[in-house]
Amino acid sequence: MYQIIINHWGLSLGEIETINNLFKIYVVIESEIQKNSSYASILEIEFIKNVSEEFFNCISIDRWNLFVDVIKNIRKRRGSKGLRFKLIITECFEQNQYGDEVIDKESSNFDTNDTEDEIELLFCRRMIYLLGNKNHNEFTKGVERIEISIENIRVIQSNQENGSVTNRIPT
Repeated sequence: MYQIIINHWGLSLGEIETINNLFKIYVVIESEIQKNSSYASILEIEFIKNVSEEFFNCISIDRWNLFVDVIKNIRKRRGSKGLRFKLIITECFEQNQYGDEVIDKESSNFDTNDTEDEIELLFCRRMIYLLGNKNHNEFTKGVERIEISIENIRVIQSNQENGSVTNRIPT
């Protein structure tokens, strides 16, 4: 995981600290965003990771479950005004100064100290999930479906890379 970007408005200091503590082992960039009077609070979080790593290998399922519980709690505390929640998973790969993809820094021919500034991140895929439902039960279902979607998308992508996805027309 390269970094996590957290944008928020209307969250309490305790809620912000709780989210930051969940992800303290990662590089976290936090900022406050502009007010939206349609919601009691807004939380946007972006996970930027290497395309070759599975999401739940970057963030353990235990940490993810704690995060989901925090999100559900925040939503529940907002009442009828609700929480607008946006989750973005950005997958990227590293490219060195010669345009070659860097898959594993440790096994590359480059000295990582010499080329640290010469490696850039190239974004290749972005998945965006937006939950704006003000009904608590519908919001909770949406959060749970995000996890299922993340798992299913990775399986589909790996099947496509392996060539095992076929188009079948039912007869």
